[in-house]
Amino acid sequence: DEQLRQALQSPAGRKGLKVLQQCRGEGGKGLDITCFCREACRQDYIRLAACIRAGSAEAGRTPCLAECEALTSCVRNEW
Repeated sequence: DEQLRQALQSPAGRKGLKVLQQCRGEGGKGLDITCFCREACRQDYIRLAACIRAGSAEAGRTPCLAECEALTSCVRNEW
């Protein structure tokens, strides 16, 4: 209870709690990871989705690697 109270005192803590509540899996069990990525890291999620839709691929480059790394980094920081 104390940890939750402390987390709710900061804007980041309130955002994190909102995302976790919003992204619960069916029946309130587990976590919908797609929802978590989209809600916690919206800009990076949108960039990756746009890259995938565009079919971006340069010779010798893994398609959307930079976008994927940015989303991964954001998710790690938000988790």
